Amino acid sequence: AEDGRIRLVEPGQAQAILESRIVGLASEPVAFDQGDVARRFRVVLTLEVTLRGRGGNGTLLKETVRGEAYYSAPVGITGTRAAEEEGIRRAVGEAATRVAVLLLEGF
Repeated sequence: AEDGRIRLVEPGQAQAILESRIVGLASEPVAFDQGDVARRFRVVLTLEVTLRGRGGNGTLLKETVRGEAYYSAPVGITGTRAAEEEGIRRAVGEAATRVAVLLLEGF
């Protein structure tokens, strides 16, 4: 939308409708300290994306897209939760970028 290649309009004016839903969200430990406590994690967000044509033109695109990010967990539950939330935000951003690339490259 920022460079004008995609315009956001009211649903009744749209040539196509983009729908997405989260089908997976996981946080996996990838590195541990000497006490075998997880300190680094990978968060993976999986989206199911569907592009439907206007007026019943059917499904133009249906893809599964993943976004992932890494985060480090400090000592303490509050810091860990904040780090995880930031990791999720970055994973969402990566997934959104992948969806945009799909759309702009003509799927």
